[in-house]
Amino acid sequence: MASAPGTGLLYGVMLRAAARWEAGEQVTDLETKMLEPLLLMLPEEDVREVGCVYTQEVSARGGSPTVPSCLT
Repeated sequence: MASAPGTGLLYGVMLRAAARWEAGEQVTDLETKMLEPLLLMLPEEDVREVGCVYTQEVSARGGSPTVPSCLT
């Protein structure tokens, strides 16, 4: 099954939101909405761990996440 256009960006926004939340940063309204489905399926601790893993992966690849500045 093929992914819809923009799906990768939405996953990126969700992962980045989890990372910002795990780091104790203030998340935007959009990021909060993106985290809600995860929090329905996973315990808060697991969502925070997803954010931590995302941050580690971005760092290991030597870059910053590619997220438009309008979403930060």
